[in-house]
Amino acid sequence: DKEKNEFYTYKTTAPENASQEMIDYSRNLKLPYDARLGILYSAYQKSRTLYAPRIVLNLQTPVIQDMIIALKFQSFLFVPLIIQDEVIGSMFFTSYRGKINLTKSDISNISIFCNQISSSLQNSKLFGVVQEEKEKALVAQLESEKSKAQIEFLNEFSKVINSFNNLDIIFSHAVESLSNKIETDIFQLQLVDKA
Repeated sequence: DKEKNEFYTYKTTAPENASQEMIDYSRNLKLPYDARLGILYSAYQKSRTLYAPRIVLNLQTPVIQDMIIALKFQSFLFVPLIIQDEVIGSMFFTSYRGKINLTKSDISNISIFCNQISSSLQNSKLFGVVQEEKEKALVAQLESEKSKAQIEFLNEFSKVINSFNNLDIIFSHAVESLSNKIETDIFQLQLVDKA
């Protein structure tokens, strides 16, 4: 969330061995996007994957310490999601069962998978922008057609009105023409001077 300058959990898994408190904490997790994130913030800034096979609690910032204690994890893999050199989020992998052991190949494959997610997000975002622009164009076209129809109606109305010199005929025609265009059933012509 760029406005609040924080990361929030969009989606998380809920393994069987996780307590409800852990799941709730994970789902409602909000992290500041600044130096309080410690090594994660550094990884965000450098747009780099970070694998921590073993975590030393007292070397972490208080924000990360709280997260480690609440979620009871001992290792993690952090992969930034990048679109056009901008980090838009991350994938965070850990286990509530203990350490996760990953090889360089595992980390590479997971990173490739995360890059595909980033590409999908970008495509989805672009599709959304295109759809939004199409909708705006359609609204503009409908407004244009509506304005054109109103102008045509007023031109025709003006011609007919100007072709008569009897006020009763003009009023009758005006009522007949306008009642089809606007939702009203009472028309009243008021004059200041009968002459």
